[in-house]
Formats: sequence, structure tokens, C-alpha cells
Amino acid sequence: METDSFTFAPKKHPFDIIVVILLGLVAAATAIVLPDGNAFRVVMSIPLLMLYPGYAMVSALWPRNNLDGNSIDILARVAMSIGLSIVLMSLTGLLLSFTVGLNTNNVLAGNIILLLIWSGIAIFRRSILPVEKRFSPITFGSAENPAPKGMETVIMALAVAGIVICSGFVSYAVFRPTAENTYTEFYILDANRTTKDYPLNMTVNETASVIVAVQNHESDETNYVMLSGAENATGRTYINDWSNPLELTNTTVYATNITLSAHSGFDDEFLFYFTEPGLYKVSWQLQIDGAVTEYEVHLWITVNPA
Repeated sequence: METDSFTFAPKKHPFDIIVVILLGLVAAATAIVLPDGNAFRVVMSIPLLMLYPGYAMVSALWPRNNLDGNSIDILARVAMSIGLSIVLMSLTGLLLSFTVGLNTNNVLAGNIILLLIWSGIAIFRRSILPVEKRFSPITFGSAENPAPKGMETVIMALAVAGIVICSGFVSYAVFRPTAENTYTEFYILDANRTTKDYPLNMTVNETASVIVAVQNHESDETNYVMLSGAENATGRTYINDWSNPLELTNTTVYATNITLSAHSGFDDEFLFYFTEPGLYKVSWQLQIDGAVTEYEVHLWITVNPA
């Protein structure tokens, strides 16, 4: 059988598959570059997930037109393209979840790979057919690709519409921006930045130190007030400089204002001493944007006479 040389002619060359490949690559690039929640990103990504891979697969399975009644009509192609895309996406997601992990970039990569594989098969299978038997979407409504009539058209159109609507919901679930898990890290370390050697036994007027750290994961700039002192102390003294040792008593709490941008942190050495022997519960507490919170760390410290 003679093969034809390349000139742009929809009947001779699979322009529809080429267009689908190009649109798929553009959609993948758009999904990677644009931020979550961008409307254009979602619109471009829906066909990549719900149409293009299935269309390439249908083209590979039924490369010929319906002139002799041995292929499928255009509406069946659309319906099967959407249905098979959903199946392929589900299988791809299942495979990814057990291998490299399920995330947006991996799903996009998986769909592009499937699109290219099935497109390659479709192009090959069309190329070995006589030109007059190759499927081309521009023949819709012709003798080669007759349009369905009457109730068949209505049923097929409703089926396609239902699949498209369901596909839109699935795509939105995949690409919608996820709510960020917001929280604050608050902890203390010993002077060596470990958790093994806290100053739990001291003598009067001995200076000890701990590292107090705050990490902001609240997704926005946050204002903190850190309260440091012995338990049940009521008086509040605001300080901004921790370079000098602070005397801890049962009457004074030291307050420090800390403002952190999203995903930034603070840690500093807190120096302190006692002038009276006893057993003290020394606590560090956080208020966030003026509100009292449950963020609190403490040490029980025994202070012995000098």
C-alpha cells in the first residue's frame, strides 16, 4: 500500500491528535506556572484530565471513520473519550499513590505520558489505513461520519452533558486550593540547643539560660506576646532586650512583643536567676494577636541556698 507524503490535509494527517497534544502540553504548563485557585488554570486543566487522554485512546482503538459502519460516531467518541479519561486518571492516581506519591504535578505528568503514548499509537494506526478510511472530525455529518438523528441524538447529548458536569466536579476537587494547616511551633531548648540538659537545679544568684523558639506557620504575619516568669506572678513588665539576666520572682512576669511574617521564626537565649530558694514552676506562654492561647511550656526548677 502506498503511503502519502506530508502536506497539511486533515484527511491525510491526524491534525486533531496533534492539536490535542499541543493543548495538553499548554494545559500542563499552565497548571504548573499559575497559582492554586486561578480560574484559567482550572479551565485549562479540566480537558487534560477529562478529555485528552481518553480522546487519544479512542483514536487509537477506532482509527477509521464510520463509512462502513465498523467504527463509532462522533458523539460516541466524545462520550467514550470523557469516560475513558476518568478511568485512566483513576488508574494513574492509584499507581502514583503506591509509587512516587499522589500530587498535582505527578497527576499532570501521568496524564501527559498517557496522552503521548495513546496519541503515538493512534497516529500509527491511522497512518496504515487508506486515506479515505481515516477518521477526521471535519467529516462529522457526512456520509463517512453520519450525524445521529432523533432520540439517539438526545440521549447521547444528555449522556455527554452528564459526564462533562461530573468531570467538572472531579477536576475542581483535584485542583481546588487546599486549606493550609495553620499552627505555631513553640518550644524551649537547653543552652546547647538540645533537650537533655535543662537547668532544673540551681543555686541562689546563679545565672541559667534556655533557648526559647517560636515558628510561625499561621500563613500570615502574626503578632505574638510571650510571657515569661514564675507561676502565679501577676505584675507584667514589657522588655525587648534579653541580653541581660532577668530576676525571676513570684511577683513579675516579663512580656515580649514578637512579630513574625508567615513561615518565619524567632529564637533567642533567655537568661535568668533567682534570689530566693524554693521550688519554682517557670513558664513561657504565648498570646496570639492579643488572644490567650494554650501554647505554654514550663520547667520545674529547684533553687538551693547559696
